[in-house]
Amino acid sequence: MTTSVTDEPTADPAPVTSEDSVYQLKWIEWNGAFAPIVTQNRNGPCPLLALCNALLLRQMILLSYGSTVTTSSQLIHKLGALLLEGVPKDLPEGERSNYEQNIQDAMAVFPKLQTGLDINVVFNTVTSFEFTSEMGVFDLLGVQLYHGWLPDPQDTPTHDLVHGLSYNQLVEKSIVGSGSGDPQEVQNALLREQFLQSSGSQLTYHGLCELNTCVPEGEIAVFFRNNHFSTLMKRQGRLLLLVTDHGFVNEQEYVWQFLQDIDGDGDFLDARFKRSKHSRTQTAESQSSHSSPTPPSLTSPTADDRVQDYQLALRLQQEEQHRAIQARDQALAMRLQKQEVKREREREMAEDKSDRGESFSFCLLCLHCNEFIVST
Repeated sequence: MTTSVTDEPTADPAPVTSEDSVYQLKWIEWNGAFAPIVTQNRNGPCPLLALCNALLLRQMILLSYGSTVTTSSQLIHKLGALLLEGVPKDLPEGERSNYEQNIQDAMAVFPKLQTGLDINVVFNTVTSFEFTSEMGVFDLLGVQLYHGWLPDPQDTPTHDLVHGLSYNQLVEKSIVGSGSGDPQEVQNALLREQFLQSSGSQLTYHGLCELNTCVPEGEIAVFFRNNHFSTLMKRQGRLLLLVTDHGFVNEQEYVWQFLQDIDGDGDFLDARFKRSKHSRTQTAESQSSHSSPTPPSLTSPTADDRVQDYQLALRLQQEEQHRAIQARDQALAMRLQKQEVKREREREMAEDKSDRGESFSFCLLCLHCNEFIVST
């Protein structure tokens, strides 16, 4: 087996600052060698890790073999260097200027990669998002972003009301429609709201089927769900998510997890894509065929505890993200309500001015006969 597929690039690493987030590295078997993945040290969206892990597995960015930690500034430095290296040399002057401007816009987004991006899903296809400067980062780095939040075409009424809208548009239409005096608009708003509530995990069975169909075999990409970003891969027709929780940094049995259910209960796999001994549906056959040595810690109940802790953390994270979505919806609703109140006030003022104009027209004083006349 080759020692490593990674070496430190010739470019100087970014300096460590006091504002850096420090991430532990986990080295896994990958394509006959070892590759690092960046683990997540706390709950949060952190698209930086999902993006960098996709590029690390593609060997498009490199880390020193044997490193145990990295920092956010070092990762961002590598992303920036990769963008600059990817500038085509044969672009016409005008296109080159546009491309360089896109790179500058993307680099301005880099600090947001540590916390979260403003991603607006479009309920059209698994690759449909409203294009923003944040989305431009994925495009320039050549990493596809996917989601699985799609209405079911078999539910025709809901599909017709949701398909093609962005998330923000859907919420706005739901709020405006619910306050409408038109019974049909109220009913439409109810169906849209039911879709949002029934797909609170931001993944539907139809979306999962579309992902299985649309993601090419062998692709390494980023998956967006529940305001969280994960590294996604398709292998032998199955969708896999990279396990990056830092609690598994020393556990070689937990590297991938099947994306096979909308509730996130897929089985765990090791780096050789064998089911973990502690997976829920592990068979005796796959247990006996597992040829890699098992660390002592995995033979004790500790591994089960960590899986349970991981699943509990996922549930808590989903609940926290659901509350964040509700808070954003409420903020949007309040903003729309304020706009409606403002428009209503303007209408009342316009009507009041109109009434005063009519009153004045009916109370004109005739300068010739010194009597009030009525104008028509």
